[in-house]
Amino acid sequence: MNLDYKKFERLCALNGKATSTVAEAAGISKNLPGRWKNGTAKASNASIKKLANYFGVSIDELIIDDCTILNATTNVSNSVVMHANNNEHVSMSTQAASSCEELSEQEAEMLRIFRALDMRQKNTAMTYLYNLEDQSKNYNPN
Repeated sequence: MNLDYKKFERLCALNGKATSTVAEAAGISKNLPGRWKNGTAKASNASIKKLANYFGVSIDELIIDDCTILNATTNVSNSVVMHANNNEHVSMSTQAASSCEELSEQEAEMLRIFRALDMRQKNTAMTYLYNLEDQSKNYNPN
């Protein structure tokens, strides 16, 4: 995960706080934000999690948008993808992201909603989507 410093700055500004003040309040060295900004240090995953907790946002709202995470939840190099079987149970597998394309407004909204769900709700949504996909493959308008 890579912290998107601009997103971090924006959240600080929205809360009327300096980046160093937020870092210190989140349990991070107050000097780190300056080092993140000038590129002499990289935010650790633990620091990003602390900042997300401080702001009450998801980690996704603080990290750099990377097309390799569009299929997934957390891993940048490999994506955890859920697959439904015939019994409508969802299993997890790991696969590399295959493409990087820009999302439409509708797709971005779906992703925003999906990310707000808990894991059980995500599994239910994925099962529903896989069923729709199966139906569309079998659809014959003639």
